[in-house]
Amino acid sequence: MHRMAKKKDQQPEDESAGGRSPAWQVFARIDPELRAACEAYIASQEYPPTMSRVLERALRDLLKRAGFWPPKS
Repeated sequence: MHRMAKKKDQQPEDESAGGRSPAWQVFARIDPELRAACEAYIASQEYPPTMSRVLERALRDLLKRAGFWPPKS
């Protein structure tokens, strides 16, 4: 007889972050040529943002210029 692990209870996405606010998680590999400029940008800020905040702002700016932000209702 095969031993099987018990099925874990399915959690809604907003609770899977351990009580944090819901977030969309993105994992990406980014061109290494951008690293130095990105690190210099972060270091130049009076209150250095996290990499997540830098990427979120860049994505929001891109979507705004392309006419997709703010989202249409």
